[in-house]
Amino acid sequence: MLAFDVQRVLTQKGERVVRITIVNFFGNLVLDTLVKPWGKVLDYRESITNIRKQDLLHAPSFPKVVQIVSEL
Repeated sequence: MLAFDVQRVLTQKGERVVRITIVNFFGNLVLDTLVKPWGKVLDYRESITNIRKQDLLHAPSFPKVVQIVSEL
């Protein structure tokens, strides 16, 4: 069993995922990755996400992260 949490930002295309964290049944970290959002970010919600523009510069794209998650 896995549990997950996501952080989202507001883009011109709506809310988009920028971080995915997955833990297993025992609370061990399985995956924690940033995700480069599609569309221009209008609000990083930094006070909630603690994520800034520069944090996402080299983040993998959403399709790449989905592939990783689907293999778990």
